[in-house]
Amino acid sequence: MLYKIALFLHITGALMVCAAIAIEWLCIIHFRKTASMDRIKESLFYYSRIGIMGDIGALLLLIPGIYMMLSVWGDARWAIFGFLGLILIGLIGGIITGRKMKKIRKIMKENNAHSQELEKLINDNSLWFSIKMRTAIFLGVIFLMTLKPELEGSIITISVSIILGALPLRMKYEPSAAG
Repeated sequence: MLYKIALFLHITGALMVCAAIAIEWLCIIHFRKTASMDRIKESLFYYSRIGIMGDIGALLLLIPGIYMMLSVWGDARWAIFGFLGLILIGLIGGIITGRKMKKIRKIMKENNAHSQELEKLINDNSLWFSIKMRTAIFLGVIFLMTLKPELEGSIITISVSIILGALPLRMKYEPSAAG
């Protein structure tokens, strides 16, 4: 029974992380398509709420996941690579996105006006790189959890996820004539 509860919490955590990633995609798209300070502030507000959901989701993923790893799965390679993938997602999010968002918030507090520095940060491709990479790795972790491959399959899965996350993807907003 304890395993089933842990599995439920683990899946709930995965859903919360997935929702946080989806909301972050929307916030980043919203940043790029607006010049209005109010809309940028609105995106920052929603972005600040992602952290709470993402952190709770990550804890619900990790704690029951570690319990299931120790009690049932043992040294299953897929579980170890899944764990490492989640750690990598957290590192990329904290180092790249976290730092950029901190700078954006600081500029917003100091200037409260649209500036070239703010424009540069909002349109910086590192935000896109971070969300793309974390999404690809997260999907790779979900693949691992579903198929439970051996060592070679686990290495290939995470490697392909990282390669796919690194592929160029430009999300440039082109305003339409009507909008």
